[in-house]
This record gives sequence, C-alpha cells and structure tokens, in this order.
Amino acid sequence: MKSKYKFIILIFGLSTLGGVLYFFEIFELLKNFIKTENLKNFINQFGIFAPLIFMAVYYSLVIVFVSAAAFSVLSGLLFGKIRGSVYVIIAATFAAQTAFLITRKISSEKLESLKYKKGIGKLIKKIESKTKNNGFKSIFLLRCLFIPYIPASYAAGVITTLKAKDFFFATLFTNMIFTPAFVFLGDSLLKGPKALILPITMVTFVLLIPRITKYFNPETST
Repeated sequence: MKSKYKFIILIFGLSTLGGVLYFFEIFELLKNFIKTENLKNFINQFGIFAPLIFMAVYYSLVIVFVSAAAFSVLSGLLFGKIRGSVYVIIAATFAAQTAFLITRKISSEKLESLKYKKGIGKLIKKIESKTKNNGFKSIFLLRCLFIPYIPASYAAGVITTLKAKDFFFATLFTNMIFTPAFVFLGDSLLKGPKALILPITMVTFVLLIPRITKYFNPETST
C-alpha cells in the first residue's frame, strides 16, 4: 500500500510541477533556447573565451562524475565537427588526467585501503591486474571496453606501477577515436536526414567497439 501512495504522490507532484512550468511558459522558453541560433548567440556572447568556457564546463562536469555525452553532441552544434571535437578531446583528456593525478597525491596507506573499498576496490584490482606488463596497451583496451570513464581514472591513479604518460596517451588516443562520432552527430542534427547517415553509422560503430575489443582480445573481459 505504501508504494501505491508514493506512486500517487509522485504523479500528483509531477502534474503540479508541469502545470506551474506551463503557466510560467518555461516550456516555450526552453524550446526557443535549444534552437541552434539561440545556442550560438548565447555562446558567442563570450567572444574568444567561448571555447575556454565550454571546455571548463565540460571539464567540471566530467571530473565530478557527470556524464558529458550530451555536451559532446552539443559541441558539434556550437562549434562544428572539427573545432568541437578538439575542444571535447582536450577537456575530457585533462579531466581524466586530473583524476589520475589527484589519487597520486594520496598517501600510500590510504591508497592501499582503497583497494578494499566496495565498488572502487574491484575496479582498482581489475586495472592493476591488466596493467602489469604494458600500461599503455592495457589502459587503451580498458577504455575500448567503456569502463566508467572518471572512476577508472581515479582508480588508475592508485596503481603506482602505471606511468602517468602511458595513462595520458592511452586516454588521449581513445578520446580521439570515440569523440568525433558524437560531435559529428551534433554538427549534422539540423542538416536533414541525409546528413545524419554518416554520423549515425560512426556512433553505431563506436558503440560496437567493446564487443569488437572482446572478440579480438578475449582476456580483456576477464
């Protein structure tokens, strides 16, 4: 019975919120805001600092575990496929490297205790077992499996045998492979159905990369 009442209260609350939003015409404001011209006008008001502000927002979202996939698509809408890809790659790569270096600053005693924490401990042990022989190759393959981006970056920093440069370049190269597909999708969203064929094909291929990786490297899934 309690769950039934909670459901009724939830529906009532959402209906009330929807009515309030509609009354204040927020729906219409949001609909106008997401138009490409309005988005571009909004970002262009920052002038030459617009890319820096976008990258700072992207970086901040990623570093605190917020998925920035939608921002990758938005980058294509705002800056086009080339510049948009560059901005996202820079922001995402440096967010991952920051997470990696943050855990490097933690004392060895605390790092060791993290290995026994639920959730992050399992991730640390998995990365540690994979990076014993070749740090760059292992991080590259793990990125291809789409393991959680920032949690994996924090976890990788715990592994003292993993070189920072191996982590950085493996992350950079995988970002260069994956990012353009989503940015190209954003750039093509409002250009008609034909313009979407290539980016959708690219996104589909990117989403299949974990399966391809497991097929050619079965040991990565264990």
